[in-house]
Order: sequence, then structure tokens, then C-alpha cells
Amino acid sequence: MNQRPIRPSSAQQNVSHMSDKNASFLKKQESQIMSSPYKQGNQLNVSQYRVKESEKLLEDNQQLKVQLNQFKDENIKLRTRNTNLEKDLQKCQKIIEEVEATGNMKRFYAKPSTDNQMILSLKSQVKELRQMLDQREQEMVQLKKSVKFTRLTEMEIERKHFQDETLRMKQIIEELIQQNLYAQQKEKDQQKLQDMVQQRDNLIQQMQQDIEQLEIENKNLQSQQQQLIIGYQDLDQEYVKLDQSIQAKLKSKDKQINELKNNLKRMQDQVDREKKIIQPTTTTTTKANHPALQTHNKQQKRIQSAKPSLQVTKPIQQEEIQDLIQEIKYKLIALQKNSHQIDNLLFSESSQQTTISQLTDKLINDPFYLERMDAQNLARFLVESPQQKYPYTMNMQISQDNGLIRGLFFKTIGYWACYDQVETKVIEASLAKVFFGTYSQFEKQMSKKTFTKTEFINQISKILQGKQIRELELTYLLSKIIIKSKHLNTLKGDYFIEYLKQLQQVRAEDDITVEDLQQYYDNKEQHIQVILSAEKGFFYFKQQRSKQEQMIALLETKEEKLTDQEGLNDGTPQKSVQQYLIKGGLVRSHSDPDPLQMKLIEQEEEEGEEEEQYNEQKQNEGQYEQYDQYDQYNETEYENDFQPDLNDAQIEDEYGIQEEEDDEYNINVDGVFEEDNDDENDQWEKVENHKGNFPVRQDRQIPNSRPTSSYINKANRSNSDIKASLQSELHPTKEVNEEEYQEDQFEDEN
Repeated sequence: MNQRPIRPSSAQQNVSHMSDKNASFLKKQESQIMSSPYKQGNQLNVSQYRVKESEKLLEDNQQLKVQLNQFKDENIKLRTRNTNLEKDLQKCQKIIEEVEATGNMKRFYAKPSTDNQMILSLKSQVKELRQMLDQREQEMVQLKKSVKFTRLTEMEIERKHFQDETLRMKQIIEELIQQNLYAQQKEKDQQKLQDMVQQRDNLIQQMQQDIEQLEIENKNLQSQQQQLIIGYQDLDQEYVKLDQSIQAKLKSKDKQINELKNNLKRMQDQVDREKKIIQPTTTTTTKANHPALQTHNKQQKRIQSAKPSLQVTKPIQQEEIQDLIQEIKYKLIALQKNSHQIDNLLFSESSQQTTISQLTDKLINDPFYLERMDAQNLARFLVESPQQKYPYTMNMQISQDNGLIRGLFFKTIGYWACYDQVETKVIEASLAKVFFGTYSQFEKQMSKKTFTKTEFINQISKILQGKQIRELELTYLLSKIIIKSKHLNTLKGDYFIEYLKQLQQVRAEDDITVEDLQQYYDNKEQHIQVILSAEKGFFYFKQQRSKQEQMIALLETKEEKLTDQEGLNDGTPQKSVQQYLIKGGLVRSHSDPDPLQMKLIEQEEEEGEEEEQYNEQKQNEGQYEQYDQYDQYNETEYENDFQPDLNDAQIEDEYGIQEEEDDEYNINVDGVFEEDNDDENDQWEKVENHKGNFPVRQDRQIPNSRPTSSYINKANRSNSDIKASLQSELHPTKEVNEEEYQEDQFEDEN
């Protein structure tokens, strides 16, 4: 039920005298409705809802009465206002009459004040309100008089009721429809479940049949296995019998061999005695016709045929182990092992010589992890001497001096760089920029795959799509992947992806500039002096020099200080690199070739090998004179300390002999070009260390150094002479003849 609005005071006064009228009015309405011909057909419907709507109609009636009372109150207020305005109007008329009587019209025709304007507007409003009030009263009278209006209101109420009822029924129907659809959906789901159950039952039956068949097959296989086991036991027994018989035969053969050896010794003694007796003129005929010697030869052939042996028909060539050489080089770079640490990796401290078997075991184990056959081939290559005759019976106990193995190892492997923490940081920062934004592509293309070295490089080049990766960066990257994959041609893509994750963590703000790296090398100069005094080898300093050139060139390229990319790729150091190397202590000029240039020089010299041999034959006489001079000099143990400056040396070429002038560089004992500040012929003096006495310049004394044949091989004082003297001092048991001497000199030049 609706709440009744609060009645105004005027309405409350009229409630008492209006209640009787309302009751009579309701009775009249009911009688009119009952007697209305329009409602006779719907009397039943109206009677059904009359009880429910009676209270509602009473409330509506009371509300209308309240509204009517409100209108009456407003009408009373307006009437009082109207009377007030009429009084004001009368006052104004009196004033107008007085003004007209006195003749003072100025006040009358003056502009009306605001009060006057308000009076006029109020008058117009009063008229309008009166008209509206009259209209309302007339409408109320008409409504009260018309029965048609009441019927229309009743019909409107019924219409609303029917509308509500239809909406309610519509909702009920929709709910029933939804319930029906839900039931149908449930039936469909149930049917699907029944079909799935049927399929599962069929599948279970099929699997049961398969299990029965497999059980039958298993029984058959078990019976076959039992038969095979019985057959294997029979074969094992036969094998044991054959093995016993073969062992017995071998023992008998060993006895025969021992007897033949004893006979051989006895016959050899007999032959020796006969040699003493028989004259030398008749020895050749008697040896050929002597029956004891013939039997000795036959017995020796039998012994050789009785021993099963593995014949080695040819030496190991460097081309056959080229992949192993590259693999070892990459592993040395990854492990940061310099040339001074090679002895710990290849040799034992207790012996000065190493056998093929010992070297093979070293190469199989950590850190090289080579296959046994590959390790054996590399060990043969390093240990077998050039004088070895082929074919021969395989002997793993062939030994060689550690110094010769070390030298051949360095010559075969070539130069490799060992990077410290600062240099590693520079290279990884450069690699991080090269591979930036390509991690997802590499993960898709290379995950869970194995590549050879060539396939690995091609795959990287394909994904980078034109990005330039330098030789130094590629070498460092390959070394990191190879040390984990353990072999050159089985590179795992997963290891490469893991390394890319590490590169993503490299921060760009930690990059090192060229100036920082040069300052780092300058500060390291004192440490280099300590290294020089620590008896490091020449090969170690060659590594340091080549590495520093490459690192500075890499940073200059990364900072776009080098505009000529073609000049960068050929391996030639830039001008700033040369200036730094001259300034920093590891000095070399641009004429000192880097590893790439050395390879080109080797190829050119191999092509001109025949021509150089021909020239050497012509120059043998002059060289022999130099050998005699050097022998005299060596016999006196360098009593004469004077030696002409190498910069003023006579250099041989194919056009003749030219005299080189004293320039801005000298060649020290380490084969490195140095600044010559005196511009005069420099003196050489004798320096003694653990490797022997040899002449060294007075102003450049470096311990544990040896000359480099690549740079001073054609000087007055031949580099190969010094090498021969060093070899004779290091290995006094080894003799060097003239042919081997010339061969070593030619190999060093290449």
C-alpha cells in the first residue's frame, strides 16, 4: 500500500465535513458501475478483482481529495492576494484622480518605478490565475458529473491488471521453455557419454585381444630364447675348448721361438768365430754359401712370420690431423692456457722424454678429450722423427725429447691468444651487440641440434643476415662452444643458446673504450717486465703482442673509429695500434706479419720452394764460409764481443746482395723490431742463461729469448746458426749435419 502524503492545515479542517460526502459518492459510483450496460459482460471479472481493488480505489480517492483540498487552499490564497491587489488598485485610482484634479501630471506621466512595474505584472498574473482557476473548477464539475470517465478509469485499471498478468504468464512460459531445453541438452550429453562408454568398451576389448596375442608371442620368444641360451652355452663350451687348444699351440710356438732364438745366438756366435778365422777376401763367398747362415736366415723369417704385428706403412701427415689441430687450438683459447703451460699438459715432470703411449694418454684425458685413434695419430705426428723408416712394426714406446715435441707442437698449432678478464669483457660486450635481439631466432633454429663447425658458422651467418662478426669474435665464440661439446664437429646448439643467455646479461654501460684498454696495457707494462724475468718463452711474448693488436683493433672498429672495413678484415693493424705498440713495450712495426699474413707468406714460399732451392745451391759456397766463421766464433766462446748491427746487415735476395741502411728499427734477440735511437751501429754482447750463450744486443737484454727465423733468417749472422747452437746445447746427444741444417733453415723460412 502507498503511503499517504501529509495533508496541509486547510485540508485537515475540511476532512470531517467531506467524509460523509465521500461515502455517498462511493455508493453512487458502485451503483452506477453495477447498473452500467458496458460492464455487464465483465461483472464476473470485476467482482473477482473488486475486493482486491477496493482498497486501492479508496486510497486513490483519498489522494484525489487531498489534491483537491490543496487546490482549494491555493485558490483561497490567490483570492486573498487578489483582494489585496484590488485594494492597491483602488488606492492607485484615488491617487490618479487626485493628480488629475490638481493638474500635476508630471508624476503621472513619469516613468513607472519598479514597484509600479511589479504591480502591473501581478495584475496580469492574477487575471491568468483567475482564468485557470475557473477552468479547473469547470473541469472538476464535468468530471464529477460524467459516468463515462469513471468507467474509463476502471477499464484502464483492468487493462493494467491484465497486462501484468500476461507478463507474468509470459515469464512462466519462458521458464518452462528453458527447462525443456535444459532437459534436451542433458539428454544429448547423456547420449554422448553412452557413445563414449561404448567406444571405450570396444577399445578395451581390442586391447585385451592384443594382450592375448602378445602373451602368445612372448611365450614363443621365451621358448626361442631358451633354445638360444642352450646354443650359446654349447658355443661357449666349444670356445673354451678352442681357446685352450690355441693357448697350448701358442705355448708350443713360444717354446719353438725360444729354441730358435737360442739356435740363432749359437749360430751367430759360430759365424763370429768363423769371421775371425776366415780371411777377409773369402768372407763374402763363404757367407753366401755357408749352411749355418742360410739356416739362420730361414729361422729369422719363421720368427717374423710367427709374430702377429701391426705394420706402420707411412708417417702421419699434417693434413690428416688438421681438424684435431683446430680443435686443440680452440680448447687452449677457451682454457686460457698460454705457451708456458704446455709442458704441464703434455709431459710429465719426472722425464725429459715422452713416448707415444704417454702422450696418447695425455691427449685422451682432461683437458683435450680426444678419441683414442685421433690422440694416437697426433702423438705419432709429434713423436716420430723424420729419420724414421717405413714400414715398421707399431711400437707405442717410441720416445722423443720433450723440447723437440714442444717445438713441433707450437709450429703445428700456431699462435693462439689467452685473454684475461678485461679482454674477455671487451669481447663479450662486442658479441652481445652482434647477437642483440636474435635470441628467439637462434632458439628456434638451433635448439636440440648438433652441428659441424662449417654448419655452425653457416647457420649463424644465415640468422644474423648481414651483421658482421669478426674473426676474433667468431674464434672466441667457437672456443666457448667446443670446450663444452668436447669435439669440433659435434657442436651442441643448446650450449650456444645457454651462452647467448649469458651474453644478454652483459650491460652496455660497462663497455671499455680504446683509451681505457690502452691505459690498461700501459699500467700492465711493469707486470710484463716481471713476466720477462720469469723465463717465459718467445712463443708466449708472440701471443701477447698479437693479442693486444687484435683487441685494440676490435675496439676501434666497435667505436666506428675505423672506416675502412676492408682494411680491417685483412688483419693489418691500424696506425693507432702501431703507435700504442711502439709506446707500450710490446713493440713491433707494421712489417712484422700477423698470423693471417704469415699463412699467406707460407703459401707463397711453398709455391716458390723450387726456385729458392735452386738459389740456395748457388749460395752454398758463401754460406759454408759463414758456417766456418761461426764455428770459429763459437769455439772461442764469444771472446770478441763486437758484432755488426743487424740493421747494417747484408740481406740476400734473388737479385743479388743489398746492404741495408741503419733505420729507425733494430731486431732484438726475440725477433721483434725495436726503436733505434742511437742511429749508429749497435753492439752485441754475450748473455748467459739456462739455454746457453748467444750474442745479445747490449741495450736490449731479455732473458730466456731465442731468435726468430721468420725475421732475421737472411742476416749476416744466420738465424739457423743460432738455432743449431741452441739445439746442440739443449740436446748434446743429437748431431746436426749440413743437410739437416739446410732443411731446418728452409722449414723455418716457410
